[in-house]
Amino acid sequence: AQAQQQPGTLTGRMALVMNQLLLEKGCRLLDSVSNYTTTFSKQEYIGGALSENQVINLKCRHKPFSVYMKWVVGDKGQELLYVDGENDQKMLVKMGGLKGRLMPTLKLDPHGSLALQESRYPITKAGIRALAEEIIGFRKKDLAENLNTECVMLSNQKFDGKDCYCFIAHFANAKESPTYRKSVIYIDQESCLPVFVRGFGWPREEMASASP
Repeated sequence: AQAQQQPGTLTGRMALVMNQLLLEKGCRLLDSVSNYTTTFSKQEYIGGALSENQVINLKCRHKPFSVYMKWVVGDKGQELLYVDGENDQKMLVKMGGLKGRLMPTLKLDPHGSLALQESRYPITKAGIRALAEEIIGFRKKDLAENLNTECVMLSNQKFDGKDCYCFIAHFANAKESPTYRKSVIYIDQESCLPVFVRGFGWPREEMASASP
């Protein structure tokens, strides 16, 4: 009710539609961009624990899809390279610090258990386009299946000094959304690309009585 009283706010199905349309516009913008460099910060819930925050310098090329990462916080100095169609579809990983001087460069399957020990998604899903397309997939599912997803769009928001739209979605139950119970997404108003995403999972059974 409070959200509906604020100017520039959408709720319900209209907010879901706007979330999808903005991200699709951002993806069309990326069609004119062959490559980009960005700072990527991530913290993920993996293996029953929340990982430490990692900050990574990331370079991405769209054709052929290529990703280079170098860690500046977390596994400092670690480097990763993946080029679609090269190195037997494997990613090359050079450890940071002392391990990097003692160990050879690793050649790992992006979808293998070792590569996914520290990430919920494979390197093939890295980059802004993949993130936008992942969210678009959720919105299409919400709309096509008429799921009971509650969504609010807030205008005139800020992230890292950028003017943004903020979308807050609550999913009805784990059957309709097995992975997430809530998501918070900031979309840059100029580029229509996601600049911040935070997802919340469902509580474990022993935490069923925990507060929201």
